[in-house]
Amino acid sequence: TPMQISPNDVFNGIAIRDGRTLPTAVRAGLTDKEAAEYFNAMSGHGYRLMVGSIYDDAGERKQAGIWVNDGVSFAGYCVGLDTLSSFLNTEGRLKGMMPSSLSTEPRTPLLNNTLLILTPDKGLKWDASTGQTLDDVRKGADEYRARGWQLIQVTTYIDGNARRFLTVADEN
Repeated sequence: TPMQISPNDVFNGIAIRDGRTLPTAVRAGLTDKEAAEYFNAMSGHGYRLMVGSIYDDAGERKQAGIWVNDGVSFAGYCVGLDTLSSFLNTEGRLKGMMPSSLSTEPRTPLLNNTLLILTPDKGLKWDASTGQTLDDVRKGADEYRARGWQLIQVTTYIDGNARRFLTVADEN
């Protein structure tokens, strides 16, 4: 059943079920410094950041994430939303990686306001778009479906006074 989204909806959702029992860790409320320290510690123990979220907590940027020890290679970055597209080309496509998690919070005063997690693309073609309106997301979903692709991630953020979306789609 298609999900109905209204212009006032705010959401971030993650659903993962693959039948495996894997070591996981969940952390929220981390400052940038704490998140960097935790990233280095967990990566050093073989964990990857599977899903990350940047959010505004009373004017301070915080991070939350789900870590898993599943043997999948990954790379994690904080980049500027305005440079995301070129960064995805150089660090993603050219290296056989694709975004598995994207989150941004441009209302906090930091330049690197977008959390990007890349995992191997397994040869799939993919596309990522920023600055989309709700109508853009709906139209894009239909266009991807017509090409035999699927949206695999939708993230919302506020840019000025406008709600915008980041999306990732790949071959089905």
